Amino acid sequence: SSVYSTPTTVIMQLYFLALIPMALACHSTSGIPSGPLTANPTLTFKYSPPVEWTYADKSTGGQAGSESEAKNHLNTDIELAVKKAIASSGALVVPSYTLKSIPEPEKIIINAGDTCTAPANGIVENGAVTKKCNDKEKTADAPVLQKQGSITVDAPLFYLYQSQWNDLAKSVQQRLTSNSEVKFHGDIEVE
Repeated sequence: SSVYSTPTTVIMQLYFLALIPMALACHSTSGIPSGPLTANPTLTFKYSPPVEWTYADKSTGGQAGSESEAKNHLNTDIELAVKKAIASSGALVVPSYTLKSIPEPEKIIINAGDTCTAPANGIVENGAVTKKCNDKEKTADAPVLQKQGSITVDAPLFYLYQSQWNDLAKSVQQRLTSNSEVKFHGDIEVE
């Protein structure tokens, strides 16, 4: 009996052949794809949240009215950015995927004016809450509000090289910056 005629071997060969076009579906902008193949990278980033990703008991200035509403904005923005990044990557089909470890929304009171009115108030610049008051200092002197976030993309049957996931991460970052007003502190990193 030939090794190639067993049902398990045939299934494995078909599975392998199915993975090749999926691995090549996304072209790296940095040339030849490089790095390990994976279908479940974690994207990590430091950011200041857009106003819509925040909430307060008395919301103001575009904040969500509740934690669940803020979480809905956050989830929708991230899911849409990932979906559009994959679709614009050259993939023939947007694969099935799930997102895990999406960051939590920020509960914060938006400060009005040039002087912090209370500790822990947030200061909005260009649509994002970029600073958090310590005391009644000038808003320009308040420390940066920088949150740590991560998203795990679990996309069975959508194996890409590290360099291709890096390109997708750049696209996600550009989309979240321009469409959702997220302020990133550095590039999204792929692990």
